Amino acid sequence: MDAQPIDYNKYLGTWYEQARYHNFFERKCKSNIAARYTLQKDGSIEVLNSCTTHSGKLAEARGIARKANKKDVTFKVTFAPKILRLLPFVWANYTVIYVDKEYEFALVGEPSKKYLWFLSRKQKADPDLFKKVKVIAQEHGYNLSKLIYPE
Repeated sequence: MDAQPIDYNKYLGTWYEQARYHNFFERKCKSNIAARYTLQKDGSIEVLNSCTTHSGKLAEARGIARKANKKDVTFKVTFAPKILRLLPFVWANYTVIYVDKEYEFALVGEPSKKYLWFLSRKQKADPDLFKKVKVIAQEHGYNLSKLIYPE
């Protein structure tokens, strides 16, 4: 999967989900879907995913990410308990396929194309930028008819 190198420090902070492929771990999420990335002292990145569920409650999942390669395009991410993090199969690939120069919009997927996320720094993304990134997703072989849009 071709992807551009990213500056991990610029990628840190909060991103709001604009659209995604269906996935098991977000099945209860209805709206206000966000991910916050915070650099830790050991060089890892804390990931805090949050959303409002269909029942109106706040749901959160806390995980950890680390750089997966020297090319600076992929994270390895896990939400498994600390004791299980030594096992390689609890880590998922998280590839930043595209991020604009200002780090306002990102397209994230993984090699099997089973997962896809459109992320923005704003809760409501710029429509023109969103359209542009949809074209990039299609160019990378993603089927946009499978997208789910949060409320």
